[in-house]
Amino acid sequence: MPKKIAIDFDGVIHRYSKGYQDGKIYDIPLQGAFRSIKKLIDDGNQVFILSSRRPRQIRRWLKEQFSKMSDSERAELAFKYQVVPFYIKIWKKKGVLGIAHRKLPAQFYIDDRAVKFDGDWEKTLLHFND
Repeated sequence: MPKKIAIDFDGVIHRYSKGYQDGKIYDIPLQGAFRSIKKLIDDGNQVFILSSRRPRQIRRWLKEQFSKMSDSERAELAFKYQVVPFYIKIWKKKGVLGIAHRKLPAQFYIDDRAVKFDGDWEKTLLHFND
């Protein structure tokens, strides 16, 4: 059964080695990011990027990254992608990576800054103690 998977962009796909700068996407992809996204898509999952960045900016960055690849790399790693229109409330498209600027429902969220909530607020608050 296909899974809905949301993937953060900065620090998960985009290397983001200098943190936030002037809003530009300045870095290369993290090693294995494209291969893993392609596998998730090829396995029949509904996958989308969830980011505070403008989706068209991410789309342009993806296009630039794929254009730098050799034909054989592109054949192995490239996948289709599109901006998720605002009127779409649930990403259901298979075979295409969605790019969203808002939180859409997903079963899994892949994020480098997440704190997993297991129903215990006291345990969760321990993550924020100095």
